[in-house]
Amino acid sequence: MQHGFLLAFLIDVAYPNKMISKNEKRAFMASPCGTSSGTSRRLNTQSEEDLMNRRKQRRMLSNRESARRSRMRKQKHLGDLTAEASRLREENCRMMTALALAERHCAAAEAENAVLRAQVAELDLTLQALNNILRRCAFAGCGADEECMGQWSSMNADAAAAAARAASADVLGYVFNQRREEDGQGKV
Repeated sequence: MQHGFLLAFLIDVAYPNKMISKNEKRAFMASPCGTSSGTSRRLNTQSEEDLMNRRKQRRMLSNRESARRSRMRKQKHLGDLTAEASRLREENCRMMTALALAERHCAAAEAENAVLRAQVAELDLTLQALNNILRRCAFAGCGADEECMGQWSSMNADAAAAAARAASADVLGYVFNQRREEDGQGKV
């Protein structure tokens, strides 16, 4: 009994202001000699530290693995973006080539349209000249004689020459403007 009293006194001195609970005090006093409890407490503290160290090591390993996976995801994403950028550049190049080809075809079609417009103008003038000759012939009452045919030939040649000059001026002006636009100088 004296031993228990002494032990309680020592506990009160070691843990002033009731820093130890009554249950802990009872458990401490119940151990034989009192010293084994201190030893077991040190062992418990050391095993707790070992447990905490192991948990800390596991957390560190887990964090490293997570960081490694994150780096790999970022690297894969960067690779995917690089491949997509390369594919888009190639597609852009193909589209630019197709656009240039379409512009050349458009320019050729516009030049051909200008020639066809000139030919229409020439044929329109020829038709007008023929209608005039037919009216004169019908008015004069002549048939297909030399005088009527001579008038038709001279009028047809004059009309054809005028239409050809207009058509060539149209085409040359168009081609000249196209080349200036391609050079970035604009139309004249």
